[in-house]
Amino acid sequence: MSRAVGVSGIVAVLALAAACGQASSRASNNSAVSPYQPPLRCNARGPDYIVPLPGPVQPATGPAAVAPARPPDAAARAGAIGDAWNRYTDQDKELMKSGWIRAGLDELGVYVARGRPELHFGTNFDGKACHALLYGVRPETQGIDLIVYTCDGVVQRADDVQPPLPCDRASDVGPRLVERAPQFAQLTPDRQWLTLRGQVQKDMTPFELETAWGPPARRGEEGRPDGSRAVLLYWNNVAGQSMLVTFVNDRVASWKTPAEGAAGPATEKRVTLGACTYTDSPTGALGTPCQASAPCIAGYVCKATAGATGICVPASQDQTCAPR
Repeated sequence: MSRAVGVSGIVAVLALAAACGQASSRASNNSAVSPYQPPLRCNARGPDYIVPLPGPVQPATGPAAVAPARPPDAAARAGAIGDAWNRYTDQDKELMKSGWIRAGLDELGVYVARGRPELHFGTNFDGKACHALLYGVRPETQGIDLIVYTCDGVVQRADDVQPPLPCDRASDVGPRLVERAPQFAQLTPDRQWLTLRGQVQKDMTPFELETAWGPPARRGEEGRPDGSRAVLLYWNNVAGQSMLVTFVNDRVASWKTPAEGAAGPATEKRVTLGACTYTDSPTGALGTPCQASAPCIAGYVCKATAGATGICVPASQDQTCAPR
């Protein structure tokens, strides 16, 4: 997902004894811009960033500074925070005014150094609730290329995002982070990055993919020979392609892109038993488990799948079933 950057290409991670606290929630309005804030690279339209209150500042423990491109207006932001500026050492003041960030600074110091982030969200490390701040800083790249992690308001680490997150992805997913911030914060960092990048892998959830791509164009169900049901979600524009994703027990089981022939499965149930394939409407009883003591509703018959148990199929299709 990312690699650390710093004075010598390495970011020193400050080990804190205190556990990370819950990252604070933010409002969903990104329109207010500080007079000390330069224009952002991406119009991400994500959760609004509220300038944090002063927090604890821990001493440096070695070469722990991150040195991205020098930002405009850092000195102006330093003057705007009033007496809180006097809490920093002279060395830290020079670092921040040059756009540098080190482990151990508070989040207010990150704001002084870099300004408002392109995106931010709650995240977690080993069950600890923390905060992720995403920036676009290097003139030679496009999009978001730096992420800063803070816990209890203190910088833990900063990572170089490689490849950078494109601005169009950030602006696409940003509004959905506003709506889904509490649930998104519970995902692991790896799953958050899959979602931000719009990537899919097995065991992802509908929540993650709907956050990544928006609501699906169609939904459907498909009965399975074991009596269980698969949920089918169809998106008609994922990076310019159609995508059909099959979920079993609310986890990605498979996906197909381009989703050729997706219109049928996405709008109907489909079950194959032996040489016969049965179809039904999304609200029909196809695939419902059945047995002698729990027969199918009228219009359906019980087809045995294992011993005395089976699944319901439309009676009319059972009578006319032909090999596939």
